[in-house]
Amino acid sequence: MEVTELVRVFKHKDIELEDPGREMTTDNVLDFYSNQYTELTNAHVTGPTIKNDKLVYEFSTTIEIIMNTSFMKGLYSLIQQMV
Repeated sequence: MEVTELVRVFKHKDIELEDPGREMTTDNVLDFYSNQYTELTNAHVTGPTIKNDKLVYEFSTTIEIIMNTSFMKGLYSLIQQMV
């Protein structure tokens, strides 16, 4: 049996961010990157999902989480039909 260690990566929008330190918690990584990306100061960490031998965590802002709900997608679709 072969064991593969999965590398952590963090995604913010379409940007893949490297793991600044394996010893850091995901919340610590979020704090670390919020210095570069100020919109992350109110973000949340979701995941991980496994893709290509990587543990992928995503940073999502509150508005992104709300907009991705099925209710909001349906409401947006309805508004688009009315315009």
